[in-house]
Amino acid sequence: MALALIIISALLFIVSYVVMQHGIGRVILYVVSFALLVFSLTAITAADSWHWGMKKETVTTTKQIKPVSAIKQMDMNMLVEQKLGTKDEKIVVYKLTDKGKTKHTQVDVNTTNKYKHVKTDNAKLVTQTKQYVYKNDFYKILFAGLGDGSVYKSRINTFELPDSYVVLTSKQAKDLQKQAKANKKQQAAQKAQMAKVVKQQMMAAMQKNPTMSAAQQKALQKQIVAKVTATAMDKQKQQLIKMDQSR
Repeated sequence: MALALIIISALLFIVSYVVMQHGIGRVILYVVSFALLVFSLTAITAADSWHWGMKKETVTTTKQIKPVSAIKQMDMNMLVEQKLGTKDEKIVVYKLTDKGKTKHTQVDVNTTNKYKHVKTDNAKLVTQTKQYVYKNDFYKILFAGLGDGSVYKSRINTFELPDSYVVLTSKQAKDLQKQAKANKKQQAAQKAQMAKVVKQQMMAAMQKNPTMSAAQQKALQKQIVAKVTATAMDKQKQQLIKMDQSR
């Protein structure tokens, strides 16, 4: 409507100034059209510069997300935080489905990404968007055609993550991949070391209980293997969590 008022009032102003003869009608039309023109231009400028006729509103959306990568041997999941250039801007990479393409948060200096570990089974992304919207229908009609009725202000992305999730930088993620490849070459040595530890613990247990049956020995060995494996996995998990905390 403001745009229409500018066009109409400008035309009326020209008519009153150029076409009409001197008289009270010309003066009235001249003053009214000029006032409408000034009002329309001022209203658009005020709305654009100071959000006149608008109020602040926060819109919250929630969606479930999936990790970029699952570290199955540790039962851990990973999101990736990537820095953009030399600025403080960062994006967080995630997925919406296990087999889907990777997504990332908005590339925007007014967007803040936060992380929060909560007691939950599924990871969520809660987005709070602050924006300006028109106060009432009068302003909606007045500024019709000048936008979609909302002006973006800022955004906060909060990742609500289970304890099985870690967030690593892109560099940390690459280092982890290199480490995993290196570990494949060391698997034989690690298995030998684990077998040595299991053997030592079995011998210690047999010394304490020499009359242990074959079935008891088998059950004990299974228990020791599980414990040694869990200890090794827990150590790796703690290293992963330290990487997350040092990000």
